[in-house]
Amino acid sequence: MTDNVYRLGHAQAVSPMSLVQLAIAEPHTEWLGFPVTRITGSGLVVSDGFAQCKWTFDYLTYAMVTALFHFIGTGASGKATIRTRDDLNVWNMYRAIMNRPKIPDEMSPAFLGYKDVTIRFTHLELVP
Repeated sequence: MTDNVYRLGHAQAVSPMSLVQLAIAEPHTEWLGFPVTRITGSGLVVSDGFAQCKWTFDYLTYAMVTALFHFIGTGASGKATIRTRDDLNVWNMYRAIMNRPKIPDEMSPAFLGYKDVTIRFTHLELVP
């Protein structure tokens, strides 16, 4: 897969669907890096854990939100496969945990949908 588009699919998806196929505009993305930073005995600062990222959509209709949440079901989070940019702006595919946004912190009700919808992906594992 060489196309540079955001993709989302089920946990074992070989070729996740593009957001365009879901009729959803591309999100603003932020690479959050590794969640744990610690100082080693030698004084070096190192990062541990799994990388995280988040996708923020300006506005999503109810139908778009339903399409996105299809991948995690009714739970607070679920396994997904995503294609996104990393901190070096390089496209990669990852297995991740997709976390449902919380109202009103990560999505606000708007006319016929939601605005400022932020979906956080944790435990990113690079898919070779």
